[in-house]
Order: sequence, then C-alpha cells, then structure tokens
Amino acid sequence: MIPIEITAILVDDEPDALNYLAALLKEIPGIQVLAQEISVTKGVEAIISFHPDIVFLDIDMPKHDGFELVRQIKELNLSPTIIFTTGHPEFAIEAFDKAAFGYLLKPVTDDKLRAIINRYRCEKIIKTETHNRHKLHTFKGYVWINEHDIMGCKADGNYTDIYLTSGKNETVIAQLGKIEEILHSPSIFRAHRSALINTQYLFSFDRKTSTVKLVCRDHEVVLPVAKEKFGELEGMQS
Repeated sequence: MIPIEITAILVDDEPDALNYLAALLKEIPGIQVLAQEISVTKGVEAIISFHPDIVFLDIDMPKHDGFELVRQIKELNLSPTIIFTTGHPEFAIEAFDKAAFGYLLKPVTDDKLRAIINRYRCEKIIKTETHNRHKLHTFKGYVWINEHDIMGCKADGNYTDIYLTSGKNETVIAQLGKIEEILHSPSIFRAHRSALINTQYLFSFDRKTSTVKLVCRDHEVVLPVAKEKFGELEGMQS
C-alpha cells in the first residue's frame, strides 16, 4: 500500500530529457505523469487543466524560462509544488527564492529523484492527514504521540521502542502487541514478530538481510521483516 498518490507534469524543451525523467518516475510507485510539455506556454495550460501535485520544471528554455512559468501560475493563484530539473547549478539560489521544493541537477539520478519524492510524500502526510493521538506510558511519565509521527516500532521485551519522524525514539512501557492494538491503523503493518512499520514511510526492503527501510525527510529506520511478509510488501509497492 502506498497511500499517498502523486500527480505530476513535466516541462522541458528537450524531448529526450522529458522522456528520461518520465521513465524514471514510472518506476516509482504511486506517481502518475499527467503531461509532458516542451514550452512554458504549454506547461501553464497543462497545469490549468490538470492541477498536478508536482511540476518538474526545466529552467533554461527558449522564449520563456522556468521562472516565467512560476510567475504566471502564481498570478493564476495556482500553487503546485515546483521541483526544478536543470543542468545549471548557478540558478539554485534564485530557484529557492521562488519557493522551489527541490532542485535536481541533470542528469537526474534515480536515487535523488526517489529521495525528493519521499520527502514530498512525508511532508504531505504530516500536513494534510487527520490522525489519532495516543497517550503512552514511559519511564518518566507519559508521552502523547500522533500516529502519523510513527515510522516504526520494535519490541524490547515488555517495552517497545517507537521511532518517530522527528528522528527521536521513545521507549514506552507496553509490549508490541499492545501497541498494535492501540494504533489499529490500516497503515500500521506487522512486518515481524518484533516489528511494526508505518507503510506510508516504506522506502525499500532487502531480502538478503530480511530488513525494511523506512524514510521520512532525512531520517531512516531499518527494521526486521519476516520472510513470509515479503509478498505483502511487494504488493504495497506495486
């Protein structure tokens, strides 16, 4: 399960660059490319028509550059997330001044593209979803944790270590099975007898090491996965 679906439009005057980026995005679960346009004018028209979540935008284009597209859509009160894809590192400061979410240098690599998509998903989850808040007992007293802040949990005897999107860990006085009952969320998956994962942060899994990697922003958590669970994990990424 990849609950956060993302729609995208690509704008670049080079057809080969468009096709290359589209091919990379096709390999990332949950991404739908709605249009590929070779000019700012066509790009603006596509944004008006489709209202995408993300626009992957080249900067150096003939007649009008990528910054002109940003200016035009702002005048139209349209606010898709802008990720610049360019071969010119010197435009980075201006790009971020115009509230770009990301800046990918060409040739765009699969790892960097996946990382920025994951960061977008993570921030969208945190900003837009409604979640339950749970009061959990700790050694010092109590802690209140939102479900969407939980990346994963690992059993530690009668205690459970909870890994949070902030990068912090909380050890609570409850067995893992009890935590699973408390959370009772479709996105919480029992990956192993000693581990729960939040599938919204699922990044990859490794059959050789029987582990799963969860990623949110710059934070990574690696937890064990039972061999019989890999089939379900593959279904989540399809």
